[in-house]
Amino acid sequence: MKTTASIVAPLLILASLAACGGGEGTAPTGSSAPAAAKSGTPAAKTTAAATAAATAAAVEPAKASAASAFPAQPLPKPFEALTIGAPTGSKLVPGVTGDYATIEGPDYVYKIEEAKENETAKLKEFLGKAGAKLSVDQADGLVADIPGKDGTSEWTVNRHLKVGDKQYSCSTTSKGAPKNAEKAQEAFDACGTLKAK
Repeated sequence: MKTTASIVAPLLILASLAACGGGEGTAPTGSSAPAAAKSGTPAAKTTAAATAAATAAAVEPAKASAASAFPAQPLPKPFEALTIGAPTGSKLVPGVTGDYATIEGPDYVYKIEEAKENETAKLKEFLGKAGAKLSVDQADGLVADIPGKDGTSEWTVNRHLKVGDKQYSCSTTSKGAPKNAEKAQEAFDACGTLKAK
């Protein structure tokens, strides 16, 4: 919040000056963008809208960067040439069958495995038949809210990635499904941090 405030405060001052003549004069003592917005002038309305947009833009990168701030962790066999961003406290373990690796985090569990091709379109079609609602719908992956029989939701994440000349799938597990939309989005973003060492 302090970072957002430090960005927005100078914007409010600039907006106030713009409302008073596009910067050609000085703002009257005690004037501010919120006070100007009450006057109903076109310039004041534009200034208020610009201020609101700037505030929203300052908050969005903070949300999007949560997963990108996870420390890159080396994956276990058979993917030791790769790293992935993992939430603090995660355990990275090889899969039981040796052809996947699991990242066991505090809020969800996701696994990495080699993929022959991007199966996103097929998965999307399957989930659509199950009545799932997609909060992320991209060519490289999705986040789906699957309705349960008892009225609860189960979130699932699947992302297709290419690193070098190999294809990978990163997906949450049913036992380690994210509890809500925010954590599901975080898992989707964390999957996107898969890269070569």
